[in-house]
Amino acid sequence: MYKQSVFALILCFLASAALASETVDEQRPMSPDGRIQFSAVTGEYRITGSDDDRLTITGTLGADVRELSIDGDESSWNVKLHPVRGGGRMSRGASSSNLTIAVPHGVEVEASTVSGDIEAENLAGRRVNLQSVSGSIRLNGVVPEQLEVQTVSGQQRMDAAGLRGNRLRSVSGNIEAGNLAGRIDVNSVSGGIRLDGADVEELNIETVSSRATINLKPAANARYRITSHSGNIDLILPADTPLDLRANTFSGRISSDFGGEVRSGRGPGERLDHRTGDGSVQVESKSFSGSIEVRKQD
Repeated sequence: MYKQSVFALILCFLASAALASETVDEQRPMSPDGRIQFSAVTGEYRITGSDDDRLTITGTLGADVRELSIDGDESSWNVKLHPVRGGGRMSRGASSSNLTIAVPHGVEVEASTVSGDIEAENLAGRRVNLQSVSGSIRLNGVVPEQLEVQTVSGQQRMDAAGLRGNRLRSVSGNIEAGNLAGRIDVNSVSGGIRLDGADVEELNIETVSSRATINLKPAANARYRITSHSGNIDLILPADTPLDLRANTFSGRISSDFGGEVRSGRGPGERLDHRTGDGSVQVESKSFSGSIEVRKQD
């Protein structure tokens, strides 16, 4: 009986060792304006800007990872987590990868996962491009020249802004973005859209059935275009916005706090053309069956 108990304990120990994580602590020299490409399948990854001129990778590799490769030189690094050959689902109790990747603030960052979550912070390089199929993407204090975020069903949450441009894409995952500025391009099929920002020069939103709530302070001479098939559009602007509004629907309702007469449009729909002040902020909004509401900020 004693021998059987000892044997069982040994088996449990071996099983636990097989499921245990491998510790990672890697460093490489890196140019302050270099580039990093990162890819993985599953796991949790934090990409953060630092004051050091080096690439640092710390954390643990999951049981589904065969190898961590780091290729390139200080101007450009390619970091990849290679999955176990044959793929398949992870065993119950097996650990997943959890890494922190520290890079100089000014580097260009590209990162992609299948179901892994990505969190990025304190980055200010030329470009930040983050992609995931079903993993979530979160950003805080990310202010590159160009920001690009793309998911299929993964959620996007960000307090970040590309200084020259922001390109956000999703199929069914929600997009929540604050502190946006400059030029914004958003495309979603059914995921909800919620945007907040100031000094927004250009806005282009295209959605099928998403509800879009947009609370912005336009830059001078801003140009906004918002289109939807069946999703409702809720645009919120400062009360003193010099607005040139052109809105129409095929069967949806239109309302505006900025005044103007809502008239019958094509079919059972409505249309509204109205100008306040010098009309230097131009807004065009179209929907097939969704409603369009333009409100003044409190």
